[in-house]
Amino acid sequence: VLREISLALLLGERVALIGKNGSGKTTLLRCLASLSKPNAGEIIINHKLTETNISNARAQIGWAGASEGGFPARFTGRENLNFFGALRGLSPREISATIDYWQDWKPFSEALGTPFQFASSGMRQALSILRSLLHRPPVLLWDEPFRSLDPEAKLFFQKRFLALSPQHALLFSCHSAEDASQWASRAIRLEEGGALDVGPA
Repeated sequence: VLREISLALLLGERVALIGKNGSGKTTLLRCLASLSKPNAGEIIINHKLTETNISNARAQIGWAGASEGGFPARFTGRENLNFFGALRGLSPREISATIDYWQDWKPFSEALGTPFQFASSGMRQALSILRSLLHRPPVLLWDEPFRSLDPEAKLFFQKRFLALSPQHALLFSCHSAEDASQWASRAIRLEEGGALDVGPA
């Protein structure tokens, strides 16, 4: 699916992965997140080789995928974040700080008291993104993060996230040229298994 991919992601960058369906965007993100193992090549995060330091690499990464990602169905949004935060070794105060920062984001505030099994697609997407931010990782890998969010929710999230963005390096996939241009500092197109840096989004 992928071949001769070479890219670097720097702190503070927001890079969009663009390309047709089947071009390898999800596969590349899953490899970088150590959820899929590449046949060859090296992935280095914070100067350490991922293959031999998987636990360290995962601690550096915030992942938000296209699937529902193992959220317990009966837990509310708040209970889910408390659960996943505890798995990350975060204190209740650290988890609450993230919840407080984002609780006036509509899809997230609606999700906080809603059991996951009854949450809308936008609420589930908001929870997935917020879970990736809980442990304040330097690297964020998001697979189509805005697909279920309405324009108003995306705009609110963008303004709030940009205040945090110098703390993160973000690589995300998208189908929308508008999302790429509004979110990314540069774009990378995947085509026939290879990557072409196409410059500013």
